[in-house]
Amino acid sequence: MGHLAPYLTLLLAIAMAPSTAWAADSQPQASDSKKLGSPMVASANSPSGQPLHSASDRRKQLVLLLAEEEYHTTTTVPAFAQNKLGRDFKIDTVLWDKPGSHNLAGLSALGKADVVLMSLWRRTLPKEQLDQIRKYLAAGKPLVAIRTSSHAFSSRDGKAPPGHEQWPDFDRTVLGGHYQGHYGNHGQDEATTSYVWIPAANQQHPILRGLAPAERRTASWLYKMSPLAPAAKVLMMGRVGTRQPQEPVAWTNVSPAGGRVFYTSLGHPDEFKDQEFLRLLRNATYWAADLPVPVGK
Repeated sequence: MGHLAPYLTLLLAIAMAPSTAWAADSQPQASDSKKLGSPMVASANSPSGQPLHSASDRRKQLVLLLAEEEYHTTTTVPAFAQNKLGRDFKIDTVLWDKPGSHNLAGLSALGKADVVLMSLWRRTLPKEQLDQIRKYLAAGKPLVAIRTSSHAFSSRDGKAPPGHEQWPDFDRTVLGGHYQGHYGNHGQDEATTSYVWIPAANQQHPILRGLAPAERRTASWLYKMSPLAPAAKVLMMGRVGTRQPQEPVAWTNVSPAGGRVFYTSLGHPDEFKDQEFLRLLRNATYWAADLPVPVGK
């Protein structure tokens, strides 16, 4: 049996790895594996000692929808999810089949999802794929969305390829936002630096547990988001230098089907090194999934 040990170890590692939904007609590319980084390697067992994704694994199912290039969230979000959410969530990842693609095959994973964390940028998906996302949300299931997801399904020119569709009012009707571009601030000096803070009236929300309310500098340039939908509840505000107006940068909303929604316009790669942002995103995912928000880091 000794000579079989290396092969048994390899098979066990493959069986225990977290699931990633790839296009049915394509194989994972080397670049895709590199982008996923550490989330492709996970501990062999769940907190209960059972194999990951086994029938006895009662953790909630989290599905990551990732298709954008500018902020590298195909790398940062899976790493965050494994490190901050893996204790209480099973994690599946749905990626585009190649960078720039308008194809998210693997969306059947939404059928078992308890919560979705989304980072998409201007994807005009095939109708049947967009319908799967619509179906998930129409069931009243929760959504956590970051940064460019405010314009997840809208092309710049207002057009979609044949057989593909846009969803231009997704931002307004689902997220509760009103994306109108950004201020173009890149932090070269005080006048172009973004700051965020938690208004005093909002500090008791469970999503903000453990976060410092004081104003702090942030890497993301500010999105123009006002006014929000009536049901939206602002959790965090932001400013660029001394410019007006101030803008909401994180809030909750209720989807048309009654599902919990959290959105933040933050999501720059440097923010995934910031414990305050990581705590915000972790708390929001627990809140959206109707789980108690953890105490501490």
